[in-house]
Amino acid sequence: MPERVVIVGAGQAGAQVAVSLRQLGFSGDITLLGEEPHLPYQRPPLSKAYLSGEMALERTWLRSESYYAKHRIDLRVGARAARILRRERAVVTAEDQRLAYDALVLCTGTAARRLPLPGVDVPGVFYLRTLADSDAIKAAIRPGAKAVIIGGGYIGLEVAASLSKLGAAVIVVEALERVMNRVVAPPVSAFFAAEHAVHDVEVVTGAAVSALEGGAH
Repeated sequence: MPERVVIVGAGQAGAQVAVSLRQLGFSGDITLLGEEPHLPYQRPPLSKAYLSGEMALERTWLRSESYYAKHRIDLRVGARAARILRRERAVVTAEDQRLAYDALVLCTGTAARRLPLPGVDVPGVFYLRTLADSDAIKAAIRPGAKAVIIGGGYIGLEVAASLSKLGAAVIVVEALERVMNRVVAPPVSAFFAAEHAVHDVEVVTGAAVSALEGGAH
């Protein structure tokens, strides 16, 4: 059995690995590294209840802060793994801290794909992947604001519904001929498009985005 486990990535997978190790009786050292400055949290609410203001920040936590201390999980937030030294069996953080391991678990997840379009760096363009992203979107929305969502998949439609609840006028732009084209049958797509229309969300399909235009915004 390893004595020192280092987990890189404090999302749902990384946090669950740490929890499961303790539940399965592992008594060695566990270090959980997370680049974000938050406790490990759920991502699904970021486009739904958290974004719409119906869920408090603390309710997104996967476990309380005291849980990690009680179960001897060395949770280090705001700590980015910069290098893995395989021969030395160590992880080096961006702050140049060296963490030795017997077993290394990589749970780094993924990142939002950046659109290769002109104008994507104009202020007011947001991606959604992290708590900080959700907070930035929420801060930019007020009653009467106009929001355009590029992509009519699950997350795009969830964001559209949340922003509509916050009082924004929302348009969803989808390149394919129907929303959620890749994951559901046409009747289900039609149902959700109609449901969004009832809540004054405009859905435009068959419309590929070629550029984003704007100066200061």
